[in-house]
Amino acid sequence: MTKSIQRVVAIFIYLISMGIGAEIKLIKPQEAIRLIGRDDVLFISGENRAAFQNSHIVGSINIYTHDICHTDDSRDISYAPLYDYPKKSEKYIQEKGVKKSQLLIIYDDFHGPHASGLYGYFESLGHEDIRLLDGGVEGIKRLDPNQQLYDKLKSQEKRLKLQIEVATKERKYKDAASITSKLESLTAKINLIKSQLLIEDGDERSMTKGDFIVDITKVVKTHLADIDEVKRASDDIVKYGDESRFAIIDSRSMDEIIGKEKIAGVLRGGHIPRAKFVEWKKITDFKNKKSFKSLEDMQKIFDKIGIRKDQTIYTYSHYGAGRGSHIAMALRLLGYKSVKVYSGGWNEWGNSLDYPLSR
Repeated sequence: MTKSIQRVVAIFIYLISMGIGAEIKLIKPQEAIRLIGRDDVLFISGENRAAFQNSHIVGSINIYTHDICHTDDSRDISYAPLYDYPKKSEKYIQEKGVKKSQLLIIYDDFHGPHASGLYGYFESLGHEDIRLLDGGVEGIKRLDPNQQLYDKLKSQEKRLKLQIEVATKERKYKDAASITSKLESLTAKINLIKSQLLIEDGDERSMTKGDFIVDITKVVKTHLADIDEVKRASDDIVKYGDESRFAIIDSRSMDEIIGKEKIAGVLRGGHIPRAKFVEWKKITDFKNKKSFKSLEDMQKIFDKIGIRKDQTIYTYSHYGAGRGSHIAMALRLLGYKSVKVYSGGWNEWGNSLDYPLSR
């Protein structure tokens, strides 16, 4: 066996022993694109309605992460995830057309937080046949040959419209009429190609009622934490410092962390005492438009702030589901075994006046 092969085998064995990626089920765009249109597969966008209407995978449904993960019984943003209301949650999901036998592929534009939050939600409901699409909409768009042609034709359309405008201003009406005729022909081609794209705009399509069941006895809270658990962890970190068996990671922007940015509905600004800071953007691969950077690059980020694999790690953001979930997903992909999202986030901690904070 050559040294290069030995090295590959050693790395493979190491990854297995560390459990890297064993829990989070990612799917690449190259795999996901072959599943579009299948009845036993459902693509779900975690984006808000406006973003969904602007761009989504054909045939998708829209479940906005913050609505589903942090909505109370009156549909107002709250600390309690919707799984605390099993019947309401079940009704909502069924009306979206979700079936218990389907493979659910969760995605967002490509950034990751909205997909990560929604993935965590369905995971907490005990649905095992689930994938997180690494690269989201952008990943599918890059692989669609019709998309490239569509973009090219749209550029031509823009130029023709400009030419018509110039010709009209110069009173060259015959030229304007000739260009208009070309534009009409081009528009017909564009509309035909648009109908064949894998990425579409507009509202979600109407779906027949699904049979997804929310069984409260099967709710999995392994990767979720409440405010009291996080408070105990924070106290332990204050007492033992870097020797603590706990770590807390704040995934928000620095302006939020230091309390400079005021959040509507939150009485206080700042962060949980002794939390460490990894803004969610450091995890996303913006250059290649992927939801996560390479395992090696992400590991360096967490090593730099002293996060250990023998610790229980709590991540949070404003609401928890979203940026906090994205950091948690990255940690779990790296093989960190005990990772929990503080679902209340700063929205809860900042309004709990008896709880300490730092700025």
